[in-house]
Amino acid sequence: MDRPEETAEAEASEVARLRARVEQLERDNARLRAGVLEPSAPRVVQAPAEVQPLFDRATRTIHAYFQRLEVDPARALIGIDDDRYLLVRASAFSIDFLDTLVQLYADRGQREALSISRGFLFDIAHTIGLHDARAMHEKIGGCTPLEKLSGGPVLFAYTGWAQVDIKPESQASPDEDFCLVYEHPYSFEAASFLRAGRTSEGPVCIMNSGYSSGWCEESFGLPLTAVEVACKARGDSACRFIMAPPHRIAARVREHGNVDLEAFGAKGFAVPTYFERKRVEEDLRESLRRLKEAQDELVRKERLATVGLLVAGVAHEVNTPLGVAVTAMSIVHEELTALQVSFERGQLTRGVLRSFLERAGQAGGMVRSNLDRAAAEIMSFKRVSI
Repeated sequence: MDRPEETAEAEASEVARLRARVEQLERDNARLRAGVLEPSAPRVVQAPAEVQPLFDRATRTIHAYFQRLEVDPARALIGIDDDRYLLVRASAFSIDFLDTLVQLYADRGQREALSISRGFLFDIAHTIGLHDARAMHEKIGGCTPLEKLSGGPVLFAYTGWAQVDIKPESQASPDEDFCLVYEHPYSFEAASFLRAGRTSEGPVCIMNSGYSSGWCEESFGLPLTAVEVACKARGDSACRFIMAPPHRIAARVREHGNVDLEAFGAKGFAVPTYFERKRVEEDLRESLRRLKEAQDELVRKERLATVGLLVAGVAHEVNTPLGVAVTAMSIVHEELTALQVSFERGQLTRGVLRSFLERAGQAGGMVRSNLDRAAAEIMSFKRVSI
């Protein structure tokens, strides 16, 4: 039997060995993570010198955030700092998605089908950018709009969308003069086209436009859209974008991009607007409502005009029997006056009274029949006008 001293030494040795093994595994794990998420260049985001420190600081923060990576297929889990992520093939959200929707809307024509497809992708990406910005602002903080912006390009790179290179001519002010001129090296959308050996008549990085404008919209608190004015998938040297408020984007594109937006739009590459189809549908619904009101008013006026004609016709038809009745009553009144005079003078005879009664009876019959005729005309008018 081993002595207690030997047992204690063996246990201590085993504990030391296990500790050394744990430390080695931790070092190996750190190296593996560094190999996956360690940038190959010192900077992930390129920006003008005066704001570069902001982006460098955001890079360090988000780099540390991505070190807390957990991948466990047994739980279908890709987690980063307790946030769950999805791993999706890049082409599924670019060339494959566009091709599928263009086929689905082929009956609308190539231009409209492409425009619809790009609209879907822009709206999806813009929404993701908005919500990613909100979530990241809570994690990494930031008081000024530019500080809030700084995390976007870093997260953009770490999640595989593209790298970001912000140009000096940009004016990132929180007002309608906002203008961001930037390039996206390594855009996943352009890369998907190039990998498939495909080219495009126009820019293809619509999700890049949507995500970046969504992030900046949330950071600066104003509506923004972005237009890609050059694209590697079109044969250009870079994927270049211009971002501005929607009502200023055309002027900014002319100023910084030298691009004919009308020519772009004619090929289905129109300026993207967040949920433009929803706004168009709402405008259409409002137009239909106004049209219905106008139609109802027109019907009402036509009905009134018709009733007016009916009234005129009925008035004519009613006036005739009423006129006859009035005339008959006038005659009866005159005869009655003459009869009264004869009575007062003592000249009333049986023959005169008999003659008056006959004429009065005839006049009463005329009054009754013509009043019945007038009443029938009025009832007929009521039935027609209801």
